[in-house]
Amino acid sequence: MLVAGCLMRLVGAFSRINFVSGFSLIPVVLGVVLYVWGRRVCARLLFSILFMVAMVPAPVTFINRVSFRMKMIASRGAVGLLDMFNAGLVLSGSTVEFWRDGKDSLVVGDVCSGLRSLIALLAFGALFAYISEVSLWKKLVLFLVTIPTALVANLVRIVFI
Repeated sequence: MLVAGCLMRLVGAFSRINFVSGFSLIPVVLGVVLYVWGRRVCARLLFSILFMVAMVPAPVTFINRVSFRMKMIASRGAVGLLDMFNAGLVLSGSTVEFWRDGKDSLVVGDVCSGLRSLIALLAFGALFAYISEVSLWKKLVLFLVTIPTALVANLVRIVFI
């Protein structure tokens, strides 16, 4: 594990792929713990070590793809929700157009996609599920419920804006 992590770091550094370089820390730490303290300690620390995945920046292509989809879901959802109240909104791409003393618009940018909130809630959901003293399937539900929670929270935020 230690050697594989070091090789990942070298490959990531020479190819300038930050995700691989950052992700390499996890097998390095896992390898050090396994080498120094053995399998029993490594098994007890496995969640803590794997939890470090939350700190590794995702690849830019992944961020762009997911961020765009989340932005469009939030834009469509907010306009759909507000249209139930006859708000008179028009969605053009990710721009919400409305009339208030003339034509005005709100651009839902990539930063409004809710991706950062989703990542933070997934990390919190993983930690909360891990420390909860419930069955495995309830832990999985606790973890997975963070995804719709982040999406709905972002939609509500855009509605209020």
